[in-house]
Amino acid sequence: MNSRGHRASNGPYRASHGLLLGVLQGLSVHFGLPVMPLRAAVVLLAVFLAFWPVVLAYVLMAFLMPRDPGFGP
Repeated sequence: MNSRGHRASNGPYRASHGLLLGVLQGLSVHFGLPVMPLRAAVVLLAVFLAFWPVVLAYVLMAFLMPRDPGFGP
């Protein structure tokens, strides 16, 4: 278990309790970062640098990252 009460994992998982697809929530749990600054950084990257590559990377991570087995089916 980490400091937030979630169990540690070997790799990042998509959190089933995330805002959209759980990618950023899962990454924040894996790396021990707060999720809101991570979400803000991704939105800023999408707005100011390149929208479609950021969206494509997010969708690819959503398909490649397994769902967190600790949060149900």
